[in-house]
Amino acid sequence: MSRQSEQNVEQSLREAHAWVLRLEEAGGSAFDQWRFRQWLAQDPQHADAYDRALTAVQAFGHLSRADIDNDLLPMSDVAEGQPRDTSRSSRFGFAGLAVAAALILTFTTTLVIRSNDGLSPSPAVPTYAATFETVSGESQQVVLQDGSTVSLGPESVLSVKYFASSRQLILERGLGFFDVAKDASRPFSVSTDSLVATAVGTAFDVRNSAGVFRVAVAEGTVDVSYPLTTNYSQSDARLQERLVAGDTVAANRKDGLQSPVSTSADDVGAWRQQRWVYRGASIAEFVADLDRNSAATIKIEDPTHLLSDLRISGVFRGADTEEHLSALASIHPVSIERPEDGLVLIQPRN
Repeated sequence: MSRQSEQNVEQSLREAHAWVLRLEEAGGSAFDQWRFRQWLAQDPQHADAYDRALTAVQAFGHLSRADIDNDLLPMSDVAEGQPRDTSRSSRFGFAGLAVAAALILTFTTTLVIRSNDGLSPSPAVPTYAATFETVSGESQQVVLQDGSTVSLGPESVLSVKYFASSRQLILERGLGFFDVAKDASRPFSVSTDSLVATAVGTAFDVRNSAGVFRVAVAEGTVDVSYPLTTNYSQSDARLQERLVAGDTVAANRKDGLQSPVSTSADDVGAWRQQRWVYRGASIAEFVADLDRNSAATIKIEDPTHLLSDLRISGVFRGADTEEHLSALASIHPVSIERPEDGLVLIQPRN
């Protein structure tokens, strides 16, 4: 590696070090999150540098602001008129991080080699495990081992594994509303695709529908993370948003994690009362909900993708799919076709 390349890598690690600290502070402000995305987009090696810095921090403990070069902090974080410290001592924190990152990389390689030799430790054994599944038109109320409750929507699959230090759930498809029993020693995480929503004791909604993954919070606080994504390409670095009651966030495999938006806490999980609330949802999401509540198969037939950019906003009550289909046709230029019994096709209107 050339001297210039080494300097570039070192600078990227310094900047990544600074970003880890900023984003650890309650997830960073919305402006911080925007600036972070801009920094990641500047150079392909930034995502790798951030991933290495984050791994080192998680293994060797949290950083303090004193560990960061002043010239990497925003001007607002340096007292007015105070010179930036460029002394050797101010750079010790980065040197420690660089060593830690190198150790992490070496240790990880060792683990991989041991795994290939069959010497890796046995995976943790869950203290509780279960799987729940619903069919079309069916909802299910589930009480988990710790007293947490789950409302599982139609055509949904949920797997649950509890360990000594964590509660891990996977929503393989569909939708679920989670009312979590408080246990600070065992965070409660719900994963769907690459999205992870983590809470200790709260109530929130998770949806996996038509390639869109949504989290909405009714009570408490939920941390949502999703891989940094650019045009369907996901990196090992993850973006995180902290949601409070009334917040909702969406992610998809093309654009990644979106910025949170506000909604009414009363609308979170309203589908449990057959009140389907949409705020800028895609037609594909809307149709997926209709399909999971219908005895017939309902799907979009749109080979030219004329409908992919159309959005739905509104409140639809009840489970009458015919009424909802008629409403869709009155809102957007679509036609509803029934080529055979048990099949409904939604097509662009000629």
